[in-house]
Amino acid sequence: DLADDFMSTPLSMYEEVARTLLGIIFHALSPKTIDRNLHLVYALVYHQGDFNRILNDKKLYPSKLLDRILSATREASEIIQEDGARTPQKALHSFEEKIERLQKVVEVKRRKERDDITF
Repeated sequence: DLADDFMSTPLSMYEEVARTLLGIIFHALSPKTIDRNLHLVYALVYHQGDFNRILNDKKLYPSKLLDRILSATREASEIIQEDGARTPQKALHSFEEKIERLQKVVEVKRRKERDDITF
């Protein structure tokens, strides 16, 4: 039975949980909601080495999910570097001051997805 096989192994369960979590992060980083999720942005920057290694090594997840997450993380990392924001509080303050920049990065990716009409 297909339903029994769907989540029959720990690996398939972990993959489904990871895919769900990536979907939640993807939506949390939308242009309309990123300003309310700056702590998540900071956490992604803080753990970006591990995050990038895991995602790039396996190629398990659709690039549609990953592009927005990775773009927002890279931009936020640049903001931290430019502002010399060495503490979480300073980083969050920098993100708040430059929220339009973060919104633009995730909006650009969203617009590209919408305009892609490849069959």
